[in-house]
Amino acid sequence: MRQGLTQGRGWTSSAAAAMASAIVALGAGPAFAQAPVKLNIWELQMGTPIVDLPPQYLDPHCGTHGGPQGRRLAGRESFAVCPPDPTTGLFEVWFTEDDEIEYVARAYRSQTFEPGPVAANILFGHKVIYSVLVDAVGLVQGYRIFTDPREPEQFRVTAEVLGEAIRGFYGYANFTCIDLPAEQGETEYEGRFLKRLCTATVGDRYVVVERHLFRKPGQSAVDPVTGRGTVNYFESSSRVEVLSTALVPG
Repeated sequence: MRQGLTQGRGWTSSAAAAMASAIVALGAGPAFAQAPVKLNIWELQMGTPIVDLPPQYLDPHCGTHGGPQGRRLAGRESFAVCPPDPTTGLFEVWFTEDDEIEYVARAYRSQTFEPGPVAANILFGHKVIYSVLVDAVGLVQGYRIFTDPREPEQFRVTAEVLGEAIRGFYGYANFTCIDLPAEQGETEYEGRFLKRLCTATVGDRYVVVERHLFRKPGQSAVDPVTGRGTVNYFESSSRVEVLSTALVPG
């Protein structure tokens, strides 16, 4: 197992069949011809004990609010060794999907990444980072999804769209959105500047969606020294946080 959600509510039978055919065609053999069970984090029930999460929640580590995984946990029951999250007071635990099939496919394709059916930790066509938020007695009280900043430029450039897809999942009409102002040095990316924060209460969930698309201070389309076009000189990202409404004041 290496380190990974698919679009929509699980895999269709046609998608699973397509993946199986692709793996067999690669010569990986019958052992890799079965689609992995996906980590449908949005199906989590608030109040679920962390030790009772489905088996596709693999390789628990301390979460770092969208950064690289922190301390590796001996098991899910060890969540309390992680530092409390500074914004919620909960314990953030990072999980991944089984990515063995993805890395077999990469090996046969010279390590080229494509966000297709064999890729792990994929949501709406983008690599993502998953974590759950756990209270002091080990009950899940929320989850987070971050687009992965390590995604190749051609995919990462549309990472901000994932947040809009999540809004659609929870219902656009339920959200109130505000556009945050640019900070000093932040500029448009190809004519667009986006720093949008949207919140909604849907059932027992308080949902926060944040989308970014802009150039950071010092970033530009052309390097002023070399005169050449720049690569990866932009911020495009989505952040999703879902919390139990029992933890949200008001």
